[in-house]
Amino acid sequence: MGLVWTELVATGVLTPLQAITCMTLNPARILGIPKGALAPGSDADITIIDPALAGVVDPAKFAGKGRNTPFAGRVLKGLPWLTMISGKIVMRGGVLLEENQQQ
Repeated sequence: MGLVWTELVATGVLTPLQAITCMTLNPARILGIPKGALAPGSDADITIIDPALAGVVDPAKFAGKGRNTPFAGRVLKGLPWLTMISGKIVMRGGVLLEENQQQ
């Protein structure tokens, strides 16, 4: 989301609503899966971003094993602050929570 926010929303190419729709509802429709919406009965899969939260892309801090990125060293805004999967908080303040810490 940081790259989309920095390059498309902050520059006025997309509104925040357009960016979120392009990254949630539209892919779900294309794939034919019941995701991408906040509605009663939907999965509570949510990422909350802070538009002002900025950080430098550092592959050494990636949670996965892959370290390749053309964006290493770039400063991006609009970073995730909280992520929920199926209603459980799995990341807060940029820190992945261990399974026993998830709420």
